[in-house]
Amino acid sequence: MITLLSPAAAVAAGCFLSVLAATGTVWTLTHARAAPPSPKLPSAVMTPTDTAPVVRTLGTLAAPYDLVDRETERDRLVQAGYDANAALPLYYAVRAVLALALPGPMWLLFRPHHLALSLMVVVLAAGVGYYAPSWFVAYRRHARQDRIRAAVPNMIDMLVTCVDAGLGIDVALRHVAQEIGVASVELADEIHVLNVQLASGVSRLDSLRTLERRTGVVELSALVNVLGVVERFGSGIAQSLRAHAQLTRRRRALNAETKAARASPALTVVMVIFILPALFVVLLGPAAVQLGHMFFPHAAGGL
Repeated sequence: MITLLSPAAAVAAGCFLSVLAATGTVWTLTHARAAPPSPKLPSAVMTPTDTAPVVRTLGTLAAPYDLVDRETERDRLVQAGYDANAALPLYYAVRAVLALALPGPMWLLFRPHHLALSLMVVVLAAGVGYYAPSWFVAYRRHARQDRIRAAVPNMIDMLVTCVDAGLGIDVALRHVAQEIGVASVELADEIHVLNVQLASGVSRLDSLRTLERRTGVVELSALVNVLGVVERFGSGIAQSLRAHAQLTRRRRALNAETKAARASPALTVVMVIFILPALFVVLLGPAAVQLGHMFFPHAAGGL
């Protein structure tokens, strides 16, 4: 126990707890003075009733004060596939727990002997623990958006086929939700949510805006704009969808060409770092050995 609580460890832990206490005090006093006299809306962390009180309490520690930031974070979670009511408080609770619990094990793992190194390990571990859930959510969000983006042209082709066959846009969306799951389960789920909102009485434009917000995909945003213009001005929906499908395919082809163009510089860097040194050794190695025999015969004979 004495070896675990060395003087450096005690000083580092004391400094870390002092920094946390000072930060919490400054944050509380600042927001207490900046709070307007009018009542604020309920906290986005405290609203879900199916969340444990411990999770809500820990989530409040890491939740931002601005409600707009909380709603933005909720949109990011929904776009990553976490659309449950308890997703936001659980996300903030995980950030708080990792930020508070990770410094101790990291200090025990590295055992720095200096106070500066101890503080650096503690601060870096707390920062990594706080931002690691955000990085994970960003990765899941981009991966899910890529899968949805790849299936959007097929979805638009299905819509064009259904509309050309004489179906209305609402019925066409129901058929697309049943068939597009082969290409993208995520897009099928989002269209199913759209159909549920349409069946519950929500206007088509509001439902489409909700789809745009839930996915965050540019191609779907453009599709929402096209359908909004069609509904507002009554232009031909089949021609508009067909033109948008061509534009979406062209954009996907341009993205593929961009990735292919980036491959050549990346291969050049890999070749310079890994292939050229080995090539120099193979080509210049025998010449270097011969020069060594010529200028240092005694050393070469001794070897």
